[in-house]
Amino acid sequence: MADRVWVRQFLKDNGYGDNDIGYDGSGPSGRVTLQGRTFDYATPDSDGMVRGTYDSMNKALNNFRQQGLQNNFNQTSDQIRQAAQAAARQFKAPEPFKYDQNSDPAYQAALNTARANITQQQADTNARLRAGGQGKSSYSETVANQIGAKEMARVSDTVLPQLINQAYQRYQDSANRDLALQQANYGAEQDRIANLAKSYAQQFGQYQQQFDNDRAIGRDAAADKSANWQAYLQSAGLTGNLGSGPKVDWSLLGGNDGARTLQGQEFDASQQNALFNRALQEAGLTGTYNGSPTMQQRAQDFSQSAENRRIGLQAQGQSQSAANAKNSNDLAWARFNADKDPNSLDNQYKQAQIDSLKGKSGKVDYQKNPGYSEDLTFIYDNPKTAVTEIQKNVQSLIAEYGQDGYNALLKEAQRVQRAAEKK
Repeated sequence: MADRVWVRQFLKDNGYGDNDIGYDGSGPSGRVTLQGRTFDYATPDSDGMVRGTYDSMNKALNNFRQQGLQNNFNQTSDQIRQAAQAAARQFKAPEPFKYDQNSDPAYQAALNTARANITQQQADTNARLRAGGQGKSSYSETVANQIGAKEMARVSDTVLPQLINQAYQRYQDSANRDLALQQANYGAEQDRIANLAKSYAQQFGQYQQQFDNDRAIGRDAAADKSANWQAYLQSAGLTGNLGSGPKVDWSLLGGNDGARTLQGQEFDASQQNALFNRALQEAGLTGTYNGSPTMQQRAQDFSQSAENRRIGLQAQGQSQSAANAKNSNDLAWARFNADKDPNSLDNQYKQAQIDSLKGKSGKVDYQKNPGYSEDLTFIYDNPKTAVTEIQKNVQSLIAEYGQDGYNALLKEAQRVQRAAEKK
């Protein structure tokens, strides 16, 4: 059994603090937590400590880190997606410049100052006129009006334009500050997206690196399995037996004691083929297989029997009288239509008709012939080849059983062959 390690100590050895590690026993099975997320499911031992094998802890830690990278990666991807789908920032133009002198405190102050100046200057002028012996007169009123008009003209022509320029400068400064603020916000937004993209690339690199590390660990484990497997194959190849197999790495091969490898099975099959070929060779030499005649031997015996009967009947036909003149026309017709090839099936059939006409003057009762029963037995024993054998021996069969007997024998062979083909 593999050594078990304390989970908390294992995680501390891998850089995590006690505050990062927790345990939740509220569920059906205990849950070890790491930084608030599930690390692994485990039940404490009798001493209250949670343990696991070193390999299982390593696997759980790799999965935890991989899942963390995946979560960060997905979160960053969602933020980038939301930023890309957001409406483009629109820069806001400033309101058109407007100046209302009646609501400008500076203008009102200038206007009050001008009025005070008019009053003071008019009083000073009147005092000088009275000191010179002139009282209130049309002249004094003219002078007073000139003083008032001059002062108000100064306010309108000098002070008011200055106030308007000052107001426009304040408007321009405010517009510039607003534009600068909008530009700063836009730049911050672009920096955030750039940082997200940079973070996305970094997280993807970390994710890929973790994936490559896990794959390398998997390759190492696979290499160990492969080495065990090759050693096992070498052993199986030398013995031809599967044996029990390395159950730790290849559990599916366990419990195969006594089973043969493919190489062992091929060797066994070659031995069986050698025995079978030897039996076939013996059958070819003796005509028997396992004590019974071969199909080839049966066909050969049938052909030989039919040939023997044909020769015997031909000898009998040659000794019969040529008094069967009533069949001479049919005999001449059959010879006239004979094919040039005397060995063709058609000419054998016609020759058998000729021999029948030459040798018999009456109808033959083929069913009383003992050979007919033997030929039927051959048909039933050889349903697939009987038709061919009967057609090959047409001449001797017609000579022995007559035309009707041959036709009946051929018809029965064809029926048996059709029945065999349907099975």
